[in-house]
Amino acid sequence: MDDLKGFAKQWKEIMVKLTMSHTKEGIDQADYKMEDLFNGLIAMPVKQVREFYDLLLSELKSDESVPYFMWKTVEAWKETAVGVSQETEAKMLQAEMAVELANMLEPALQPQLKQALADSLKWKPPEVLEKIRGAVSTGNRPSLRGRESCLFLEVGGNEFML
Repeated sequence: MDDLKGFAKQWKEIMVKLTMSHTKEGIDQADYKMEDLFNGLIAMPVKQVREFYDLLLSELKSDESVPYFMWKTVEAWKETAVGVSQETEAKMLQAEMAVELANMLEPALQPQLKQALADSLKWKPPEVLEKIRGAVSTGNRPSLRGRESCLFLEVGGNEFML
C-alpha cells in the first residue's frame, strides 16, 4: 500500500458512515465499500498494518465530527486488532537474542564452569554448602537457572543465588 494516510481517511469515512447512518441504505453503501477496504488491509504486511492503525486512530481523533466513543473504542482495541504490541515484540526479540548468545558463549565457557562454580560457592556460609552437599549426595539432581541477570543453583527443592 503506497498511500496509507489516504487509506486511513477512507476507513474513517466508512466507519463514521456505518456508525452514524440513519438508514439501512446508508449502512449498505458503507458495507459495500468496506469489502474493498478489507481486501487492501488483508494484503498488508503486519508492520504496515500497525502504521495504518496509528494513522486511522489519528484521523478519528483529529476529526471533531467523530464521536468520542468511536475513536476511544478503536484506541482500546489497538493491541487486539493489530496483534502483538511493539513492546512485546521487542521483548520476544530480546529473548531470542539471549538464547542465540547463550548458544554462542556456551562452548567457550564450558571449560570455565567448574572453576566459576567453585569461586561462587566459596563465598557461601558453611551451612548453605552443607545443605547443597546433602541434597546432591541423596540423589537430587542440580540445575542452573538464570533469572533477572542472576544465576541460581537449584537442588533438592532449594534455590541458591550464585
